[in-house]
Amino acid sequence: MRELQWEAEFDGAINVFTAFGYFPEQEEDEQAAAAIARALRPGGRFFIDTINPYALAGPSFRPRDWRRLPDGRLMLEEREFDPRTGRSLATWTLVRADRTESVLRHSLRAYTCAELIALFGRAGLETEAVHGSWDGADFANSSWRLMLTARRP
Repeated sequence: MRELQWEAEFDGAINVFTAFGYFPEQEEDEQAAAAIARALRPGGRFFIDTINPYALAGPSFRPRDWRRLPDGRLMLEEREFDPRTGRSLATWTLVRADRTESVLRHSLRAYTCAELIALFGRAGLETEAVHGSWDGADFANSSWRLMLTARRP
């Protein structure tokens, strides 16, 4: 995603379900944003759906949680949010019926709305709309989702 080879090729691009921000350095996110902008035709739009870091740091944040998946496995989640770096750190442990486990760890840079607007602005995209959910609700600090639509001029 940092090295997309297209230039002015697409009318639109989407990035959903918090699939942005996993690179270790912000510079890499900046490269990805520039590549996305470059791949859009003038007037092309980019839509991103990601997590709202204010919700991560808010009163409804749960550092531990678990749920049973449809296939019967248990998924245990441990989470923390570092407001100094803006990174959400998570460990997911999947426990199978035979009690064997798989562990996945990840670190995500959760950008604030202002940071995301600035990041895509530096890439040459103009923000057109910001929403807080799939139903089009206005974005608020308490919104779990941060959905932004930007346009290449």
